[in-house]
Amino acid sequence: MAETLETTKVWRATRTASAGFQITEDSAALVGNKEHFVLANDKGVYVSGPFSMIADAASIRRGGLFTGVNDFLDMIPSTILTPNPKNVPFPPIFVLTKLTQDLSYFLSFLA
Repeated sequence: MAETLETTKVWRATRTASAGFQITEDSAALVGNKEHFVLANDKGVYVSGPFSMIADAASIRRGGLFTGVNDFLDMIPSTILTPNPKNVPFPPIFVLTKLTQDLSYFLSFLA
């Protein structure tokens, strides 16, 4: 029985460059070198190496509903007298406002 080979595409700046993109039929990788890469496949997303995220806690959404509190408020210690939550529910209402803007734009073409 003949085995089918998996197709792999690799993009690099030069033939000797260690950094590049590697795409297969079921995964994608952004590679800096052997120790530093981002891999996405059917098992999840993997990040190898030091990681830096440039965003405040209020800009990071967890579970689609919860965002972090303001970073300045997070510096105040949470006590019995001043309880501070780490995550606050913030429904994504902005999606509905963007949807109505887009809908009105496309409806203008019908008139």
